[in-house]
Amino acid sequence: MRFVILIFFVVLQPVNAEIYQWEENGEVVYSDDPNHKDAKKKEVLPEITEYKALPAKSVAMPTNRSQADTSRYELTVVSPEADQTITGNTGNVKLEFTAKPHLVSHAGHRIEYQIAGQTKTISGLAAMLSNMDRGSHTLTARVVDSEGHVLSNTVTTTFYVKRNSVFIKKNLKKNNMLAPQAK
Repeated sequence: MRFVILIFFVVLQPVNAEIYQWEENGEVVYSDDPNHKDAKKKEVLPEITEYKALPAKSVAMPTNRSQADTSRYELTVVSPEADQTITGNTGNVKLEFTAKPHLVSHAGHRIEYQIAGQTKTISGLAAMLSNMDRGSHTLTARVVDSEGHVLSNTVTTTFYVKRNSVFIKKNLKKNNMLAPQAK
């Protein structure tokens, strides 16, 4: 019994660890080891900053629209085709979509598309993009109503624009690599 009481007092006795501080390579070091040559006994540790979480605010979640509402239309991209390379120096790209059933534009239903970081809407099934930069482009589109609710699947396609450079022709001419011109 005495042994149990002895262990009880030993375990519950407060720990009197001493803290030592010194500077090493420009940084302050804290340790319980007094054997470092520059160690000085530190009485009080710096205060630890404590942050308390703010109470959570209740946020009204938007009501879920039924699957039938969000899949009202089946949208597909007709043009440009997936992985199509569009050539020509104008950089014009024709966008063409189909929607089943037919798009009800008088009810505010329209196609919202995003390309090159810009989002635009059209009330019909076609649009013309002009002066597109050369390179890879990803087109994402969906049907939305006048309030912005999604009414279709989201479609994505990637296409490429190839535009000739005036520098290529000058370099070919400079290195005599152009075919001779017929006179």
